Amino acid sequence: MTIKGVLFDASGTLLRIESAQSWLRGVLDDRGIEASDAEVRLYGERLDAAGAVPGGTPPQAVPDQLAAVWQARDRSEEAHRAAFTGLARQAELPWVGLYDALYERTFQAAAWRLYPDALDVLRRLREQDVRIAVVSNVGWN
Repeated sequence: MTIKGVLFDASGTLLRIESAQSWLRGVLDDRGIEASDAEVRLYGERLDAAGAVPGGTPPQAVPDQLAAVWQARDRSEEAHRAAFTGLARQAELPWVGLYDALYERTFQAAAWRLYPDALDVLRRLREQDVRIAVVSNVGWN
């Protein structure tokens, strides 16, 4: 059987979102906000436990007040933003105005990392003239 093409999911197959600590540190640095490594670790762990990083760890529990928006998160860009910024608010960050900035970071290339073997796999497929498509079910356009 000759393989003519391969479909890859983007997130979780070729790319992974950065850790919650890196995500938080990136936003703090972009805004010129100083925070210790211990603070970034603590609040990064809280964000991770809350499931606030789109494409990251799922929430350990969805608070009752967010249950409906969580269920509808993939129906619109607004619902997706509301769900994930709502989860981020559960971490109760000490820095004002970061929730939307954290969400916006997921649209930046700096927030995503290629898996170590991704480029090699893609190159090998290309060398064998196998067609490649990257698809995704991300919750926004």
